[in-house]
Amino acid sequence: MIPLTKLPPDVQKAILTLIVISGGATVTSCCVPPICDPAPPPRSATPARTPLIFDPPPPPQISSTPARSPVICDIPPSPRVSPSPSATPPPRTPTASRTMPPIICDPMPPPSTQTPAAQRRFQIKRLQMTTDNTLKGAAVRGSIYDAQGQPLSGVRVRVQTAGTIIDATTDRGGSYFIRVSEPGNYSIIVGDDKNSALPLQLKQFDVAHIDWSALGPTSQLLLPLAEIRTVDILWNDSLTFGIDTAWQGARFRWSVSGGQLIEEADGAVTWEPPDNPGRYLLQVIADWGAAGIAVDSMVLTVNDDATITFA
Repeated sequence: MIPLTKLPPDVQKAILTLIVISGGATVTSCCVPPICDPAPPPRSATPARTPLIFDPPPPPQISSTPARSPVICDIPPSPRVSPSPSATPPPRTPTASRTMPPIICDPMPPPSTQTPAAQRRFQIKRLQMTTDNTLKGAAVRGSIYDAQGQPLSGVRVRVQTAGTIIDATTDRGGSYFIRVSEPGNYSIIVGDDKNSALPLQLKQFDVAHIDWSALGPTSQLLLPLAEIRTVDILWNDSLTFGIDTAWQGARFRWSVSGGQLIEEADGAVTWEPPDNPGRYLLQVIADWGAAGIAVDSMVLTVNDDATITFA
């Protein structure tokens, strides 16, 4: 290879010119970065989007259940306070039982103002004895009213004797009907008012019509056991009947299932029997108002020969 210095000057000049031109082009193409389009913006994991305006949100729903006023029941336990590490706990005082404060719960129902039938007291309003030959045994029927004369429904009526209880409940009209298969001595009890139990002798084919009336608010005091009062029918003479009781101030009401009664002095009555033979119930009610009530009865029998016997 011929050294550059051995070449003619014009050739050296041409070679140097080519070297300079080719070297500048190489440097420019390798070192100067090309100019391209601007770089795209940096991408985020979730692209941000401008929120759009839609329809306004619906109004909050209001519960259809009406608000109820709470009442005080058991108290919630007091909030616990974390003790400080340096604090010394107070000494505990032993108690027999811990009182729990009330909590808020639903209100209790209002107290009932109606007097239950079990707490009412009753008195006889009407008693009448009739005969029904179609009956197999005997029967007790009637109606029950409140102090204002309105019929009482749902009141239990019992006809009971030793070991036997027959009961019924009054209907919407306050009426009841009890059939008794065996004749005998019974007690009629309305509700749970055992103080006004009516002793009654029932024979074959007897129908006792008994109406009851509830005592008013001033007559609902129960009597102590020592003050249960009694009244007895006394046969004075002929067909005249009197009254015997140890308590004064009673109002007496007589009734008979047949014939007529004529009032006499001192509360006595005289019975005029009917023409038809049969058995008739004579009864007297002694009423002391709020202090008590007592009943006694007697069966008067008119025989076929027009004679009269008492039982």
